[in-house]
Amino acid sequence: MTREAFMTNVVRGGERPKLDRSWPAGFSQLLTDCWNENPEIRPSFSTIKSKIDEVTHSLAYSLTLLTHSLLLTHSYLLTHSLTHSLTHSLTHLLTHSLTHSYSLTHSYLL
Repeated sequence: MTREAFMTNVVRGGERPKLDRSWPAGFSQLLTDCWNENPEIRPSFSTIKSKIDEVTHSLAYSLTLLTHSLLLTHSYLLTHSLTHSLTHSLTHLLTHSLTHSYSLTHSYLL
């Protein structure tokens, strides 16, 4: 597709990128609101900033809860004398989960 065809599809045809279902609902709704064909209905910049702050706060809070849960689980595993291989496997799983959650949150915040 040429640049001109793309611009025509977006400007005149209302074509928009697909939203990823893994994105926070508030972020997806904000994008949809910003893409409204009627400029009078689109959110103001102060509203956009407020919505981004809300989504960011929510993600940070969720990451904090997840981090605490993973640390408590890890601590439990270490104090209840599970076999070394099971502890290692679960620790690896928890670390991977935390790293993945952090990466997702970090990408949303940027």
